[in-house]
Amino acid sequence: MMKRVLHAACFSPFFLREKEPSSIHIEEAMNSFSSLLQDIKNLESSLTKNSLSLRWCSEATNLLRKMHFQFLDMFQESEVPIFWDGGKYVDEYMKYSLHILDFCNFMRSANSTMDRYCLLVDVAVKHISDEGYSGSAMNMAEIEKLEREWLKLYGIENWKNVNLYRTGRPKTETKDDIFRAAHVVRRTMNILCLLLFCAIFYPVSIEVDEEVYRDFPQLNSFSSALRKLVRCFSRSEKASTTTQGQF
Repeated sequence: MMKRVLHAACFSPFFLREKEPSSIHIEEAMNSFSSLLQDIKNLESSLTKNSLSLRWCSEATNLLRKMHFQFLDMFQESEVPIFWDGGKYVDEYMKYSLHILDFCNFMRSANSTMDRYCLLVDVAVKHISDEGYSGSAMNMAEIEKLEREWLKLYGIENWKNVNLYRTGRPKTETKDDIFRAAHVVRRTMNILCLLLFCAIFYPVSIEVDEEVYRDFPQLNSFSSALRKLVRCFSRSEKASTTTQGQF
């Protein structure tokens, strides 16, 4: 079996100038980010009460989008660190986060297609059960067409070639709080992406790197909740696989 390798989709280390950002309030930004704690707990609660489903994936996608836009609100209007080549961190983030937005769009399309599929199947089953219904062949043709559309979405190659694994803690010669704060947000988003990846494609190892959260005490509960979510997801995924194997 050919081993599927997820290529790196993370930021490369950059050397920053010595100039420190002057107008961003890191503590306030991290307090705002920690407010997403309840959203993380809601995802865990949903998995505890129900099995892994497209609805859960949709909820996780919504949180992912919320994190993305919150990141932009945090840093876009601030004086962010400038890299040695004159680029800005936000620009670099946007360059490498396109896969996140693509994934959100993919999830929206997948949910929409699945809803259409279920609706069409319900209608087709009702009509096919009526032996006198002459439109059964047409309905079956529509179902086959929709199946092809779904397989096209499900088999999206871009996501099978994306690596959301370890991003590594950025190493800089200066103690740059905004750089570390940005890494916290990005790392958390990567974990959510990995959970969604596992839910749709195939299981991969997911680790919560506690070290990236240590610089911000207000995120202690956040990282703990994130770790619990990953464990809960793993249990739910195994239970789902076991159930499928019984049929």
